[in-house]
Amino acid sequence: MFAWLSNLWHSGWGMAAAAMLAVLLLGALAPHDPMHAVSQPEQSPSLLFPFGTDMLGRDMLSRIMVGIQRTALSAIAATLLALAIGISLGAVALAFGGFVDIGMLASLNAWLAIPPLILALALITITGSGFLQIAVATGLAFCAPVAFVVRAGALEVRSRLFVMAGRASGASTVRLWWSHILPNLYPLIASYGIVIFSYSILGNAALQFLGLGGEPGAPDLGAMMSEGRFYMRAAPWSVIAPGVALTLIILIANAIARRVGRGAH
Repeated sequence: MFAWLSNLWHSGWGMAAAAMLAVLLLGALAPHDPMHAVSQPEQSPSLLFPFGTDMLGRDMLSRIMVGIQRTALSAIAATLLALAIGISLGAVALAFGGFVDIGMLASLNAWLAIPPLILALALITITGSGFLQIAVATGLAFCAPVAFVVRAGALEVRSRLFVMAGRASGASTVRLWWSHILPNLYPLIASYGIVIFSYSILGNAALQFLGLGGEPGAPDLGAMMSEGRFYMRAAPWSVIAPGVALTLIILIANAIARRVGRGAH
């Protein structure tokens, strides 16, 4: 039992599961209401308020804990959307081949030519700002690289003997994809998905920093940094604390991605 848990942890999947559980529980463990004042404005860090309070007297620790949860959940939704669309596009391009593959590659290259943040901003201009809109816009912005990775990985798997044997036995293209090709791409998709999660975190924070996160005063990491920059001299912790939290999330996600990638080989 312990050996199995140790192998699961060292493969990276245990770390990913633990990080996911921590994100889900973090908001519920916040010591104070992140939306309401609990002390004097711009109070410096203390035992009662380890990260101090912001310009409205709200507890920074509570806001950061809820902010990590909100930002991570939005990035998870964006990552799942990017993976779903990217896998579908890569599968369609590979399954039909010919002009469909050429046209799909041309479209994806055009999509990649637009910086993801600019693309997300354009999509939000169309759909409107908000928590859900940011997740959708970020997911759409990062679906093209997923399609390229899936297509490249599937090309390599398609040339293996067990896939050729399945094709020789009369298996349909759909069955070959779902039964033979896609299962062998899971480690690649998982490790790259965590990388996309890191990019989505940055994209979410950037859009929130620009004021596109939805409801005013919401405890989002990017929005907190945007609000705190006006009070940098009086309360530098209002910018430093969410910035450090954002950096730690990305470092942890990248470490998990490397561990999952190594475990796949």
